Amino acid sequence: MNMFLRAYRELWLEAEEDTCARLIEHLCEKQQEVSDQEVTTIKEESETETENLTLIMTLKPDPLKQLLQCLNRAATIAQVFSITEDVVYLSYATIMSKSCVIAEDDDDDNGAEEVKSFQEQETEKQKLLYEQNRLANRGAAETVLLYISASKGENNEMLQGTLQLGISLLHGGNRQVQKRMLDYLKETKDVGCFTSLATLMTNCSVLDLDTFERCIKAEVLGVGAEGMAGEKNLHDADFTISLFRFCQLLCEGHNLEFQNYLCSQTGSNTNVNIIICTVDYLLSLQESVMNFYWHYSGKETVDAHGKEKFCRAINVAKQVFNTLTEYIQYFMLHFYLTKL
Repeated sequence: MNMFLRAYRELWLEAEEDTCARLIEHLCEKQQEVSDQEVTTIKEESETETENLTLIMTLKPDPLKQLLQCLNRAATIAQVFSITEDVVYLSYATIMSKSCVIAEDDDDDNGAEEVKSFQEQETEKQKLLYEQNRLANRGAAETVLLYISASKGENNEMLQGTLQLGISLLHGGNRQVQKRMLDYLKETKDVGCFTSLATLMTNCSVLDLDTFERCIKAEVLGVGAEGMAGEKNLHDADFTISLFRFCQLLCEGHNLEFQNYLCSQTGSNTNVNIIICTVDYLLSLQESVMNFYWHYSGKETVDAHGKEKFCRAINVAKQVFNTLTEYIQYFMLHFYLTKL
């Protein structure tokens, strides 16, 4: 785009007398003069060719930053109207998520794999922080918040890609990314992100014994199984885990300031207590698990369908407990310290 504007100015606008047509020339001229002056200064002051090249590159427009600015504008517009599926955003969100390589923790590891040295672990950690900060500094942190707000609490592919991007940026409790998100939320006083998260938590499914029994009967009779596939218990378990994982990472590492902001958005017209929303969902999940427990308590064994539902519910509950622990961890520590 910059090359096109420069060529358009040189070939067409210089011969034009129209003041409106000269607007692009004025916009480009100022940037070009500053760039030339700064490049000349850099060439005179730089001691090595490597420093010269590095500094010159920093003066050029950042394509990723420009792209994220365009995506952020689209998300801002979507907050007023309705968000539509954006293939470009989904593609880049996936790419940015994969650029922040996350080493998955394997709790079932029996020690068969070679344990990495401290130096290797520290190197990987620094690489991850660099990738996360590089994306956040170009506006990716704000992009996550804007698209969550634009979703208006609707679970769709755009939101799922956004949550995965947010998890990648915040993995490990990156304080710089947390600070950028918190500063943006406080500056804009936009509670749309929190209302969307609260709505999503409310709409997350739990175990439904009645639906489960209907599905079992349909399978036995061999009718209606396809029509009831969408009623599968905890069909959105993966999404629910991602949702609460994102909320956990917002305050990972005893981030008291973000913990408080999740409770109450001071300065905003509307307050949404994300912690209470999380507890409400956990209570609903607990009640549904208890219904399944009493359903199987009178039977000798738990069939394969029951085991699948129990395992799915336990995985979701495990993540919700981890999220709640991160919410209140600092408060608990502060309470015990004051009692000593």
